[in-house]
Amino acid sequence: IVVTAEKLIDTKTSTTKQQVSGEALSELPVENLEEAVALKAGVVAQGGELHFRGGRAGEVRFQVDGVEVTNSLNNASASVANLSVATAEVLSGGFDAEYGNVQSGVINLQTREGGRSFSGELKYMTDDYGAPERTYNNYDNILFGMGGPLFTERIRYYMSGEGRFSDTYLPTNT
Repeated sequence: IVVTAEKLIDTKTSTTKQQVSGEALSELPVENLEEAVALKAGVVAQGGELHFRGGRAGEVRFQVDGVEVTNSLNNASASVANLSVATAEVLSGGFDAEYGNVQSGVINLQTREGGRSFSGELKYMTDDYGAPERTYNNYDNILFGMGGPLFTERIRYYMSGEGRFSDTYLPTNT
């Protein structure tokens, strides 16, 4: 009789890691990364703020490529275009010393990098289908991203942007 075992629980850390990939972000019915993070276990979105495991909204740290982008005065985070996200790690629970004074959660974004050949993506989303009686909020969202080599194959770039336009809930004039 041969018995094999696999260690499923890491006893050296108490941090829970969940990931959101860039592909999943574009496939999910969400407008931004915060809405995708709110779908993860232990995270609640309320009033436009994220709460990790019952903590306050100001106790969440946002990092882009390992650099903290949370404003310490008002706890506002940087806005990152959806197409520029390669992966996002959502950490909750106990934290190692590398995260400093984090109390509730960490969202660590890894941005996309340019490839060996030029590529780009353009998306346009709207709820206006041309009929004035069917324009709900006249919501328009345009996203673009492009990247590739710059002069040589060793130097690469990736840039992206996003624009959101919306009227109010009031009827629009034709």
